[in-house]
Amino acid sequence: MYQDEPFVQKGIKDFNKLMDDVLVRHKVEHINYADEIPGDFTKEKYIAVYAKIWASIRHDMWKEIKMYRKKDRV
Repeated sequence: MYQDEPFVQKGIKDFNKLMDDVLVRHKVEHINYADEIPGDFTKEKYIAVYAKIWASIRHDMWKEIKMYRKKDRV
């Protein structure tokens, strides 16, 4: 549905280049995401996002653990 969108085409091109670098040339060039990161994304915001991601992962894991404990009555 979105295959003709520019961001999809760029993603496909980047993915194919990475696959060629890894599987054929066995050498990965520098991957630069500087133009994709907003200018106001400070180290404090990065730490906050990182902490939120891990909090979400821990929460999902705890929900799954509770489900298994309830199922197994342990």
